[in-house]
Amino acid sequence: MHESAPLSAFLPTGPLPRTTIQLDPSRGLTSPAIFEVPPVAARVVDAASLLAGARQVVIEHEGKLYRLSLTKNNRLILQK
Repeated sequence: MHESAPLSAFLPTGPLPRTTIQLDPSRGLTSPAIFEVPPVAARVVDAASLLAGARQVVIEHEGKLYRLSLTKNNRLILQK
């Protein structure tokens, strides 16, 4: 079995970057707007490779254990 990256590697950290856009005064919009820029797309991990043939896997995150289970209806459930 190969080593996987920790779950925290897939989650954004800190506040999202912001950008200010100046609006066109000729349209009656004179105050700037602030939009949150979405984080870079997360890495996609195939569930079959994550489970590696098992029906469930335990994920440790910040000292807590989470269980990712594959149900008999072939759905994923994450439980704390």
